Formats: sequence, structure tokens, C-alpha cells
Amino acid sequence: MRNGNINKWKFSPNDLTKTPSVTEGFTEARERVFREKGCTFIYRVSVSLEMECSAIATAYLFFHMFYMRESLQRNNIYDVAGACIFLASKLSTNSIRKINSVVVACIRKALKNDNLVLQETDKEVILWRKNILFYEETVLNAINYDTQVELPYDILLEWSKKNYIPKKVLQAAWCFINDSFRFALCICYHPNELAATALYVASRLLREPLSVLVTDSHKTIFDVSFNVIEEMTNQFLQSYPNSPMSDLSRSPETLGDTNNHSPAKHISSSPQA
Repeated sequence: MRNGNINKWKFSPNDLTKTPSVTEGFTEARERVFREKGCTFIYRVSVSLEMECSAIATAYLFFHMFYMRESLQRNNIYDVAGACIFLASKLSTNSIRKINSVVVACIRKALKNDNLVLQETDKEVILWRKNILFYEETVLNAINYDTQVELPYDILLEWSKKNYIPKKVLQAAWCFINDSFRFALCICYHPNELAATALYVASRLLREPLSVLVTDSHKTIFDVSFNVIEEMTNQFLQSYPNSPMSDLSRSPETLGDTNNHSPAKHISSSPQA
């Protein structure tokens, strides 16, 4: 969000244990599963619509913000996800999509039939359109109409213009950011913290020392402390235990220590769908 509003939507990992869904009877594990299902749906629909990465991340962000205010018990994840996709597309310069295009893409992915032929008068189309438009307004109300977002992608790219970052490290960091949005880390950490952690993780996985990025004797990456980086890495591992980062759970005592870490071949170029 804008710098003036960002703290309003920055939650602690502990806040995720006291969400409206948990209060109404969901276990933390069950809520994580539902959030991931919703994000997977967002990803698949958005990719089919050829939306930009930034628009997809914005949809993830709205989805997670919504469920910090409302319960999964009473709000269908697919309806909410569809509304978040439509809203994010409207706020994007290059990913604007008409409501009917979003509706058709949602139905096809929901029914797992990418070749399904649909007409505007079909009952499914009418129902999905009605629900998406309803939840568009509901999501906006839940997030207090705070729709201007700051994404870690922009920060990462800006850093890369001013500092040498190997291309493969930059690509791997981008992938980490993609996954961090799927596991609600985007509402627990500031965008610069996400970007810095992504660089750290990428450097460890690819055995690329990051000493060039150390800004002072306290070992920070672009003014983000290693306490935050370690905390975020551990939070990610808890949500994604089979991640190739599973050997990064130990304390990062030396920034340039890149021995005995997972090979680059395990890094995917897009979020795990």
C-alpha cells in the first residue's frame, strides 16, 4: 500500500492465528489450505487471461487482506478470488480485462475445461458475473478502498539497476516473491523486506555470494536486518516444508557462505500451481 497506509495492513505471523476464520472454528492449517487453494485459482485464471505478474500479485494481496477482515466460513474463496482478479485487472495498466472475460476464465478453470464454450445468457455466466461484481464491492469495503499497492518486484528491479545482481539470482528472487504472495507473507512483511529476503534466499540456493549487497557492518541487505530475513525465511519454510529452501533454516551467520545448498535446478520459474 502507500507508505502512509502500509502499517495498517502489516500483520504479525501471530495475527494469522487469530483471523475471523480461526475465530469461527477453522484451524490454522485448514485456513492455510483454503488460502492456498484460492491463490492457486487466482494464478491459473490470471495466467489464462495473460495478466502481468504485478497484477496477479495485487490480486493475491487483496485476497489475503480480505480474509484478515472476513471469514472463510461465510465467503466462498472462488467468488472472492474472481473478484480480486477483476479488481486487480482494473487497476493495472497492461492487464485490464473485461468482466465477461474474467467470468469465462473462472468458469473454465473451476470446471477444469479450458475449451468450454459459454454464452452470456448461460446460467453459470450470469451467476459468476453477479457474484464477482458483488464481491468486488465487498472486497473494496473490507480493505477500506486502499487499492494503491507497492510491490517488491518494483523494489527488486530498482536495486538491480543500481547494483550488480546476476541474472539468475534476480530470476530466482522473483520466483521467491511469487511464492511469498501465495502464503500470506505479503501481509506480514514490508515490500522491501520481501525483496531483500528474496535476494538472500536466491543467493544461497544458487551459491552466489551477496557480499556486494552488504550495506554496513551489521549485515543488512538494503537496510533490512538479518533478523527479519531469517524470520521471514523460517515463516516461508513453515508454509512450504518441501521447498528447495529447506536447508536454509539455520541462522545466516555469514552472508557470503553459500556452501552445501540446494542446486539451482530445483527453482521453478513460476509459482507452483
